Amino acid sequence: MKQILKNTLSNPVYVSGGIFLLSGGALVFALVMQHVFGLQPCELCLWQRVPFVVSTILGFIALITAINPERLKITAFAVFLSGLSFLAGGVIAAYHTGVEQHWWRSFLEGCK
Repeated sequence: MKQILKNTLSNPVYVSGGIFLLSGGALVFALVMQHVFGLQPCELCLWQRVPFVVSTILGFIALITAINPERLKITAFAVFLSGLSFLAGGVIAAYHTGVEQHWWRSFLEGCK
């Protein structure tokens, strides 16, 4: 199992594809919840989608460049930027959680 995980995480195509599919899947899920089930997002919910959009685009770029071994530096840079995007998303999510739990007030008027 450990070897399978190591082989998967060391393969740029798998890593890039995972970033693309997971980020894109999260966006699709949020849009289905909004447009199919009528769950209206607050402004912070919309801000939380931005890092997923960025990571989806970067994951796609990384996936395309991962196929060509000569472009692995571009792939690595796109994966690195995706990591920063996920970090930014985590910061927004932590702030949003604090607003939802009434630990602090939001600077956005529509969020309580």
